[in-house]
Amino acid sequence: QEAVIQTCESVISAYGLKALSGSDGSVDVKENVQEICKTFKTGDDFVFTGTFAATLDPEKVNTAAEIIAELEEEVPATEEEEVAAVAEE
Repeated sequence: QEAVIQTCESVISAYGLKALSGSDGSVDVKENVQEICKTFKTGDDFVFTGTFAATLDPEKVNTAAEIIAELEEEVPATEEEEVAAVAEE
């Protein structure tokens, strides 16, 4: 269960979020992970439901925006976008 919670916390952080302090920001896994582990086999999908409360992490919001901007620069423009850009000039 701890591994599932740590994975959720990593995902929360990766999306520029910050868990609320105290128990409000705790990840709550709804399933009984110990029961799931009894029938789990390596290579099987592991599906679970969890809840948490978070807010935007001001330190990571700018970083996320920069990453998105970089990704948008890497994606080639469509022909329609190129025509629209030329028309604006």
